[in-house]
Amino acid sequence: ADAVVSVVADAVFELGRRRTLKN
Repeated sequence: ADAVVSVVADAVFELGRRRTLKN
């Protein structure tokens, strides 16, 4: 479960970063 949470959190964080850069 920890691995899944880590991957999901990383994906969300990266998506947020890209969104910020785009904006």
